[in-house]
Amino acid sequence: MPQLSNIESAFVAYRHSGEDPEVLRPMLQAVVDVLGRAGVNSYCTFFEEEKFQAEGRTRREIMDHAFEMIRERDMLFVVKHSTEISEGMMMEVGMAREAGIPVVVAVQEEVKNEGYLPEMGDFAFSWTDEDDLASKIRTLPFA
Repeated sequence: MPQLSNIESAFVAYRHSGEDPEVLRPMLQAVVDVLGRAGVNSYCTFFEEEKFQAEGRTRREIMDHAFEMIRERDMLFVVKHSTEISEGMMMEVGMAREAGIPVVVAVQEEVKNEGYLPEMGDFAFSWTDEDDLASKIRTLPFA
């Protein structure tokens, strides 16, 4: 099992399609901020969405970009906040696992149908709100 030692960078994965950007923005910013305070430089495609749209990028191009960014990172950090399945997020997890990149899965407690995603992570935990999420990230072995 991969360890969380020597983690300097992370890719933050999340469900995008059908989600409210006003809900995603503060949640993902909180993750990026707390990881940054722990010394982990994080990348999240959410913050480039306007650029992707302006460039007319296709879903495939965005996923190819995400895969490239994941391969350049030390860890994949998954934020599951929806009961809906995310094909892109599952592909990102599969790619990271195949590459031997550690996967951390954070599932919001309100998510009743979390599926097998937590079992795909090397580390998994549940959270209630953004403060709890940040608090639990700070307890991870790299923090």
